[in-house]
Amino acid sequence: MWALVYLAIFLVSCLLSVLLVPFVRRVALAQGLVDHPGPRKVHQNPTPLLGGAAILVALLGTVLFGYLAFIPFGHLLPVALHRHLAGVVSVLPRLSLILFGGVLIFLFGLVDDLVGIRARWKLLGQAAIALLLFASGLRISLFLPGTAVPLLLTVGWLLFVTNSFNLLDNMDGLASGVAFIAAALFFLYAQVTGALFVSSLLAAFAGAVLGFLVYNRPPATIFLGEAGSTLLGYFLAVTGVTLTYYRQDSPSYLSVLAPVFILAIPIFDTLSVIAIRRREGRSIFTAGKDHLSHRLVRFGFSSREAVSIIYLLSLGLGLPALVLSHLSFAGSLILLLQGCIFLAVLSFLESRGNAS
Repeated sequence: MWALVYLAIFLVSCLLSVLLVPFVRRVALAQGLVDHPGPRKVHQNPTPLLGGAAILVALLGTVLFGYLAFIPFGHLLPVALHRHLAGVVSVLPRLSLILFGGVLIFLFGLVDDLVGIRARWKLLGQAAIALLLFASGLRISLFLPGTAVPLLLTVGWLLFVTNSFNLLDNMDGLASGVAFIAAALFFLYAQVTGALFVSSLLAAFAGAVLGFLVYNRPPATIFLGEAGSTLLGYFLAVTGVTLTYYRQDSPSYLSVLAPVFILAIPIFDTLSVIAIRRREGRSIFTAGKDHLSHRLVRFGFSSREAVSIIYLLSLGLGLPALVLSHLSFAGSLILLLQGCIFLAVLSFLESRGNAS
């Protein structure tokens, strides 16, 4: 029964997104919200931004439609669904706060797309949203006492992942495709743990992203923009905090690393770019062709091939997250080391290709 609910949520959100993208594309063109080609950019033609608006509206519309349909007519649903009505109502405050934070993240990014914002102000705004979520009870504890360390971990995670997708958005279909894969993996993990609320939200998010990806795949006719890329990162960062990874019967504490596995590629890309720019004495906030995708192109792959390779890397590194909660400490450690070795080999091959 729930499989049909998730499928319906996914399809409604995807359809809304597919229908909304042409509209927001026309708005972006009419308002001059266009990304022009440049020496540090891959695309050759002016391309409208604002694609994130379609994702946001599709997500909000699907959630709103779901609540308007579920709560008033919940008594007409099958017993398997009706008995969850109280739970659906109880999560409404937290859901509203998460979505409100997403709207604020989008608006910060939109202002940056329109007039530009200094990196420090953008980070401060994002940090304020992260603090609001932390105050509401959404936090990373890692079994540590006190408030200071969980606060730093939560805010740091939300800021890092939010901006990692902004950095990853440097080729057609890259950030949106990786976000869809991550959402699908988080959805499967939520299914394993029985998280019905998060599963439903992820189904809506994945549908909205896939609907946008129809237009964002190479050659893209619309881009996410700063607003859209940070929205993707924010939502996946929040998802990573919302899900439960360790239970009393879990064989290992390392199951808490599941979000790191699922988001390994955005994390790796961001850390490698920071390392490269610091080594070269450049600001980490400046644009450049030094991302994983660019390095793969210099290695000899086309842009399409580079994006496809990163999709496969995201899937390959993320799949182990689905079994972490069932593995012993030794088994989890082996998967972690395997992922690190895989990325180390990739880095070595990149450096050899760039040096030749």
